[in-house]
Amino acid sequence: MPAAGVDLGTAADYRNQADGRPSIVLLALDETLQSAAEVHQALAAYAGPRYAPPAAAGPFIAEG
Repeated sequence: MPAAGVDLGTAADYRNQADGRPSIVLLALDETLQSAAEVHQALAAYAGPRYAPPAAAGPFIAEG
C-alpha cells in the first residue's frame, strides 16, 4: 500500500483485502518461479514484522 500522499506514478486500482485501502499489486505470486511458500518466507525475512501474508496463503511460519 502506498503511503498517504506518495505518488508512485501509477494508479492504485487494487483494494487491499485487509482494510480496503487503495493498493498496487507489485508481484503476482503465480508469476514467480519459486513456490508461494518460498516467496512468503523471503518477504517475511526482509520485511520482518511489517509483512503479513494474505489469509489465502494459509498457515505460515517464518524462520528467523
